[in-house]
Amino acid sequence: MSFEQVIVEGLGWIGAAAVVIAYYFVSHQKWTGGSLKYHLCNVGGSVLVGLNALYHHALPSMVINIVWLIIGLNALRVFKSRKGNELETG
Repeated sequence: MSFEQVIVEGLGWIGAAAVVIAYYFVSHQKWTGGSLKYHLCNVGGSVLVGLNALYHHALPSMVINIVWLIIGLNALRVFKSRKGNELETG
């Protein structure tokens, strides 16, 4: 496995972990669905998994992660406008 492949795989796993962590913490009420941490984990995770999918030409995975990213970015925009530039901290 080349160095490039190792980096791409590592980033993909980090992204997958970020998305799972976000889901876990919201599901167990450690974070709220409106928290900055939750949305940043989702957005960051979707970018990393999407890059991994692009590298491997896994188009269905890439598309779902682009959609996930758009939803996350839109949620950040909506929450920012509702909260007067502040998101929930929990």
